[in-house]
Amino acid sequence: AHCECALSAAFTRMYAVMRSQWNGPPPFTVLSVSNSTIAFYHNPNMQAHWLHIRSACKAWAARDAKMIEVYKKTMGDASEGMSYRAHDLDPNGTCFILADCINAKTGSFDPGPLASLLNALISHLSNVLPGLAVR
Repeated sequence: AHCECALSAAFTRMYAVMRSQWNGPPPFTVLSVSNSTIAFYHNPNMQAHWLHIRSACKAWAARDAKMIEVYKKTMGDASEGMSYRAHDLDPNGTCFILADCINAKTGSFDPGPLASLLNALISHLSNVLPGLAVR
């Protein structure tokens, strides 16, 4: 499966390896973020990690039908016959921030609010905690 960033995927693999060496919880938190939920729905792998996360998340399950409706409208017939990378959530991720990117007023695909949220979150966290951000 394709995770969005090779560097982030390598980091979370090493994080998973090192977790067993810490006594108790890890000394830091890794936030995995994606606005590519539209791409997850094009992943043909029925064992994809995002499907497990979706089934465990009540909010996602409740929003699933709306997401499918908007994503089909957004992609239209252009998505048929196209090859997509098999986008998926990183199975080594432990804390995810995901957004369906559906504008509540227009019902259309809009990744802008998530970008604003992430900018505000990174700004806040960088002011109160030491950190590392990989984009």
